[in-house]
Amino acid sequence: MRIMGLAEVFRRMGWSVCLIVPDRPSQADLTGQADRLEFVKCASYPGGPLTAFDASPFAEKLESVLRELAPDIIIAEYAWMAPVLGRVPPGVGRWVDCHDVLHERTRRFSALGLDPWVQCTAEEESALLRYADLVICTQQREERILRRLLPGKRIHCLLPPVGLPAGFRPYSVQSPLVITVGSDHAGNCGIRQFVDVGWPEVVARNPASRLLVIGGISKHITKRDSVIPVESCDISRHYRSAAIVVCPITVGTGIKIKMIEALRFGKAVVATRAAAEGMPETASPAWITTGSIRQTADEVSRLLADRGARAELESRAFSYGRRYFSHASAVRSVRSLLCRETVGRRKKLPRTRGHG
Repeated sequence: MRIMGLAEVFRRMGWSVCLIVPDRPSQADLTGQADRLEFVKCASYPGGPLTAFDASPFAEKLESVLRELAPDIIIAEYAWMAPVLGRVPPGVGRWVDCHDVLHERTRRFSALGLDPWVQCTAEEESALLRYADLVICTQQREERILRRLLPGKRIHCLLPPVGLPAGFRPYSVQSPLVITVGSDHAGNCGIRQFVDVGWPEVVARNPASRLLVIGGISKHITKRDSVIPVESCDISRHYRSAAIVVCPITVGTGIKIKMIEALRFGKAVVATRAAAEGMPETASPAWITTGSIRQTADEVSRLLADRGARAELESRAFSYGRRYFSHASAVRSVRSLLCRETVGRRKKLPRTRGHG
């Protein structure tokens, strides 16, 4: 979602976007989301040691794109793809979009005995990010970490844009339906904890309440009277019908996409501190932050019983999501960034459609 959101922002600004992606059947759904697709016959990064990934097939494809399109900016998605920027000639913007600070992910997950998926040190990540003229990240705390890691390097926090269905209008629902969303990885173990420990407390106080567990994590959830696992679905339909979205994440890095989606849909959100980490702060909180799974259950129970408090929180959530995570907000951020980068690279960006 982050990658396609960024592509959409550039296209809204009048740029052309070429995506270089692994050649596999699932990429067919990218048709129409970019001006050009280039396929590479190789595997994606499978996890494990960061420095073991061979990005050279992508670099070879990039060389042919450079010759044919003469792009103005090359964006390497994730630090493990940064070596491709070594083949980019002077005068072309070299960006790395981090998504996560990977050595932080390694440290945090390993400290809890969880699989971090990626393994790297701060030194290894720093060496890769030095290929870039500009490093962009998804949340404010990680922007500060990267500034310390890469003194003198240009760092920019670009919040992910989230699109809404055409004609969407926020509204409050009466049914006591709670949803939680997550893929099947160790960072979402908090969802399983909430189902086992927190949700029974919610049902005891709100017997009519139901919980939908949506996404890959649902395969670990047993269906019962008040808990319904849903592995694949139209997620926007479920956001519309939810009274509350709960984000009980206990460990993670980057920004939590399912949380910002819920805010964009104007939903009352109850989130742990780990889920809300790095989000822009405002005077009036747009969600409820909790310090534990049990406190999360308490807040969900309270909101289910208080429709007025829930409606007020929904209004603040929608305003916050529109302010920070709309495509319009991202366009303003990228336009400002391009103005600064133009000066830094001493190359005038085209006023007509450019390639990125």
